[in-house]
Amino acid sequence: MSSSKLSVLKTKVYQGTSWSDIICNLLSDNNEETQCIINEQSDSYIGGYYLFNSFTNQTVYNFEENKFDTTTLRKQIILKFDILPSLGKTLLWGNKKVASLFVTALEKSSKNKIITEYSETDFNELILKLLSEKTLSFSKMKINDVIIDKGIVANCSVKLEDLPNARQLVEKYIKTISQISFTIGKEINPVSVTIYSSGSVVIYKDRDDIDDETFNTLIAIFGGD
Repeated sequence: MSSSKLSVLKTKVYQGTSWSDIICNLLSDNNEETQCIINEQSDSYIGGYYLFNSFTNQTVYNFEENKFDTTTLRKQIILKFDILPSLGKTLLWGNKKVASLFVTALEKSSKNKIITEYSETDFNELILKLLSEKTLSFSKMKINDVIIDKGIVANCSVKLEDLPNARQLVEKYIKTISQISFTIGKEINPVSVTIYSSGSVVIYKDRDDIDDETFNTLIAIFGGD
């Protein structure tokens, strides 16, 4: 199953700076190591890919010539992004290192006329937001320091799928939850998500396979302040 780490950025450009100019500069900076591809662009939405190529030398034995040869291997890492200018948000799907490189490239392309900041939401507040979202269903949670008997404290994983009181259990143990998983979207194309108390968010679906309705739900959950 394909999975991506999701990062949400607050992105605001200074007055007089346009996203069109930023993207134009970003594309002009394409090189052997990094490359930006735009597949959709309008006043309200910019979506595309940021590719990072890393090169390593590897020594292999050449049996025909009876010697060792050095060959250069390329590894390509793809970051997918959704820029929502009207909301002042940018969603990044993928490797944290490449996400950081993309943010730096954005700042450079704007000539430092953009403000970028990773969105941070209190974990318990986020769970409360999930509880209010009726279109999702909880599937699993991990809870810590639960007293199961006198003097006995345990950490455990609880399967919530198909439980009629799943939401009540989440609400009851909200202060002890360290990880929670849920599913959103239509039955024929569900999207599974896991969030961690550390702030990490993992989406178990390729960005290209997420329909617009589910994407809007993800924005509502993770794109708010």
